[in-house]
Amino acid sequence: AAVRAEPGVAPAGEPVRGEAPAAGPGAAHWAALRRALVHGQLTEAAALQRLLAPGPVPGAEPLPDEEREAAIRLLLEGIGSVLAGDALGGTRSLQPLAAETQPNLSLRWLALHWSARAAVRTDRLRAARTSLQGALALAQQLDVEARAVTCWTAAEVLARGGDRTRALAWLDEARGRFERIGDGWGLARTWLAQARVHATDQREAEAAEAARLAAERDPSWDEPAVFLAHRALIREDAAGAEALVAPLRTPAADRVRRLIDSIREGAVTAADAAGYLREHEAPPSEHSLQVLLRIIASSPRFLQAREALAWMLLRVGRYGEAATIFRGLLGQPLSSGERVSVTLGLGCIANAQRAGQEPEASLQAAVSASALAAPDGPPGRPAALPAIATASLLDRISGTGAAGLEAVFSGQLSVFALPDLLEFLRSARRTGLLVCSAEAGMGIFRFRDGKITGAVSPATPHLGQQLVAAGTLPAEALAGVTAARPGLGDQALGAELVARGLVERAPVRAALEDQVELAMRELLEWSDGQFAFNREGEGPPIASELAIEVDPQEVLLGILTERDEARRDATPAAPPS
Repeated sequence: AAVRAEPGVAPAGEPVRGEAPAAGPGAAHWAALRRALVHGQLTEAAALQRLLAPGPVPGAEPLPDEEREAAIRLLLEGIGSVLAGDALGGTRSLQPLAAETQPNLSLRWLALHWSARAAVRTDRLRAARTSLQGALALAQQLDVEARAVTCWTAAEVLARGGDRTRALAWLDEARGRFERIGDGWGLARTWLAQARVHATDQREAEAAEAARLAAERDPSWDEPAVFLAHRALIREDAAGAEALVAPLRTPAADRVRRLIDSIREGAVTAADAAGYLREHEAPPSEHSLQVLLRIIASSPRFLQAREALAWMLLRVGRYGEAATIFRGLLGQPLSSGERVSVTLGLGCIANAQRAGQEPEASLQAAVSASALAAPDGPPGRPAALPAIATASLLDRISGTGAAGLEAVFSGQLSVFALPDLLEFLRSARRTGLLVCSAEAGMGIFRFRDGKITGAVSPATPHLGQQLVAAGTLPAEALAGVTAARPGLGDQALGAELVARGLVERAPVRAALEDQVELAMRELLEWSDGQFAFNREGEGPPIASELAIEVDPQEVLLGILTERDEARRDATPAAPPS
């Protein structure tokens, strides 16, 4: 039987049999871009944008190069914000691409798809239906994969609206199309969506079987096991939950283990932990907020409930309240994963500055979060950065702190790898600060027109230390300057040393350029963590004979070439025949 649509949502229609293959490599690259961005693979999408070319099929409509590049940047920023948790900020970035004036159907469909998913995450069902209406119509003109993905999103909207019977029917339709193209990723997502529908109806056996099928279709995905662990905890079966996540070494599994520890340590009762999970996984609502507030009042040591409340407030745009809670968490004994989450939350709140919201969290607040406590140190003490006061990190490369900064986008380094992120900022000729936060601490790159003009990281030495180590500056001379002028940033210190005739300009510039390479080498080893790029006003170039402009592409190429050569040298030679 045909699936009847949600009011205000067009039906998906039947799959087109015997579809012609995509015409030419241009169309194939546009299809690959759609797939990468539906999967949230921002790094792959950034690489694909160089291959995009017009084609004769819908979804490959031609665009001027500058317009296409600007649109891809908006997509990456918008989708990155939604993935990071800022659904409202992401929707704002995507809005121009979702307009009917956007001639390229791939770009418009992607913007509508992610706008619909962002609206579902914040329980704005009317907005979700409106975006979905457009996405369904466009998917009919694209391919089976786009139609399958949009059917899946339609099911999510129906389920959130309480029509679970029709949601299951749409999931069946989506799954049939994913089966047709052999898409294990899509099959796993539809099965887990079905598991959640069954769980809402208290059909635990059907939910467990659907989650098992989701794990079977995508064995590398941890969400099915985490979902089942949550169901076990809701049944107050901590041992069962622990067994389900035992093989996993992922942030989501670590959160389950920390929740189990909180129950066993008496920080929260099993009943309140179950209530937390039910509301944490529900769309934001006044009821959910009240339940979390009650749990926080009865279990003040249960920090996960406070974090969940802050994220829920953020998702509904109550930035000031969310920022207050996030800041309050900074002095608490958080795990490394929780501390990164709080950092990301503050970064997302800073995005509100773009829409004229009150700047509840400056970049400095987000920067401070990552250095307050390392996993092996006491809370409130920056064990990862023993020689660097967090408040002075920005001053080391600018002297101006966070003034004039406007948050643009943020995300996860595991999704958008540092080399691609640096290349994206270089090719887009961006001006601002890239702040990366991980367990090891924090790294910052200052950009101007796509070139790096300064960098710091946990292991990057101060300028004075570099000059002394190189034999360019006597240690006693450095001590005299720093005693007379304490707290100078690296650029200001360099200018002071040159003005006093203690060192020439060339070695100072060389040391500043070395800092960029050292910071880049260190951050290339970070496989996980968060980043936020914060745009600066353009303004005139810095008038300083010590100002540097480092091409990130050249430095990256040198580092990666060096690593390749080292690997070749380390490979044993083949034995003689």
